[in-house]
Amino acid sequence: AYYADINASGTASTDNKYQENLTYADARGNIASITRNGLYKTTSGATCWTLGQIDNLAYTYTSGTNRLQKIADTAPTGGAGNPQRNSGFNPGSAGSTATYGYDANGNMTSDPYKAITLTYNHLNLPTQFNFGAGKTIDILYDHAGKKLRKTVKPTTSSTDYTQDYVKGLEYRTIGSGGTLTLEAIYTDEGRITPNGAAYRYEYTIKDHLGNARISFADLNANNVVDVPSDVLQENHYYPFGMNMSYTWLDETTLIDNRYQFSNRELHNDYQLNLAHHGARWYDAAIGRWSSVDKFSPFAPDWNPYRYGFDNPTLYIDPEGLFESKKEAKAYARANGIKTGIFKKHKIAKQSDGTFAIENKKDGYSISQDKSLASESNPDGITKSALIIGESKQTEANRTSMQRADGAANTVGLIADNFENAIVYTRTLGKAAESLTEASVLKGIKALGKLSGVTSAVVSGYQFLKDPTLGNFLKAAVNVGLVFTGPTVGLIVGTLDMMGVTDAIYDQFTDLKIPKELSGTGSMLGIGF
Repeated sequence: AYYADINASGTASTDNKYQENLTYADARGNIASITRNGLYKTTSGATCWTLGQIDNLAYTYTSGTNRLQKIADTAPTGGAGNPQRNSGFNPGSAGSTATYGYDANGNMTSDPYKAITLTYNHLNLPTQFNFGAGKTIDILYDHAGKKLRKTVKPTTSSTDYTQDYVKGLEYRTIGSGGTLTLEAIYTDEGRITPNGAAYRYEYTIKDHLGNARISFADLNANNVVDVPSDVLQENHYYPFGMNMSYTWLDETTLIDNRYQFSNRELHNDYQLNLAHHGARWYDAAIGRWSSVDKFSPFAPDWNPYRYGFDNPTLYIDPEGLFESKKEAKAYARANGIKTGIFKKHKIAKQSDGTFAIENKKDGYSISQDKSLASESNPDGITKSALIIGESKQTEANRTSMQRADGAANTVGLIADNFENAIVYTRTLGKAAESLTEASVLKGIKALGKLSGVTSAVVSGYQFLKDPTLGNFLKAAVNVGLVFTGPTVGLIVGTLDMMGVTDAIYDQFTDLKIPKELSGTGSMLGIGF
């Protein structure tokens, strides 16, 4: 990832101030190395920032596994106290022979660089981070894995505290015997914080991945957002989520909004620097989770500690939705849910890059929320209401829906075919009283022809949206069937509805067609 500064006139200057480069150790997506540039201060009291390489990490893995064994950081020290090397990934005082520890379930039980040991519960969630010398962070969960309380010890210190979580409300108790005080009420737009006898409404601007970037409030109550005086907090991130260091806008008299990268809470007590994502805890400095993905059997070719398929600028992992179409399909098959174009259930890509199983007819969606895992629901599968908009396309909508290249969008064509199907069905119904062999054959031919045309249009559109080899074969076969007898079209349409053809084409789901071929609709004879 390359970095460029933009001046007041809008000119970009690529100075690579926050450049980050990665290499990979294998085809499973295990990171081999990370180099990072950044800004650091040479001493704790320094007022100026110095630019340099803050990380030069080399990863070593236990042979034959995906478990990270150790990390070597050879970035320059930057002088006494290693201020440069410790600015990104902080190796601490760990020596070159120090290694991570794991339990039988693949959970990281010790981190020599943070100098901690971890204890887990039956849900593979950490219940304690132990820093030694009486310093611990204890986490209390409910039976489903929801975080209820964080206790930072020793509680005899005025700086240590207990944080209670109650469905978006967070209360803090400072020290032992302190008063339980409302700290904030978190909302989709930001948070509400106590301000004397009143409340302050804070708003957070997020980027396309849901990362908090700017938080602000109308501090002087003039009904105008004044910049920079009304800006409370500013955050910028490296691709895998580590915060970039600099003198960003920050109202230091107020408590920071800890919900930052991916809008998940960053825990930095005792320099822990792990983000809690519900099902697992994430270390953005190294781009890995501390435990394995429960759904890793659905993606056996990937390492189970990865974050967002190693593509964090496109994918996020907020609560562990089905990370790929393959995972969603595997769950559907295992639970007898038939998916496909002519089925009630369809695999649909969500706005965050993950996938869900949607049933628009009955109005619900099936997804995976690992934070809701429990003994009765170990995989955290959720079934939620699906809001469906008006599906029928008007003529005005069809004519206005144009692709960028000027070609007509196929949504209107598909809607037309389904409307025609209804007309055919009603016509056959009205003629039921005077059915003859000739009329039945005529109806079968008409329905067969319609089935073939509809299959060709829908499968062609599906291929253009998702150019896999499986979708190509489906489109090619269906287009060819348009020019065959209607009986064949009806048979193939029936097989489509039964899921037989989908089961065959799904074997080629992960094989992508080159872009220069997938955009050529004419190769299918479709002509959209």
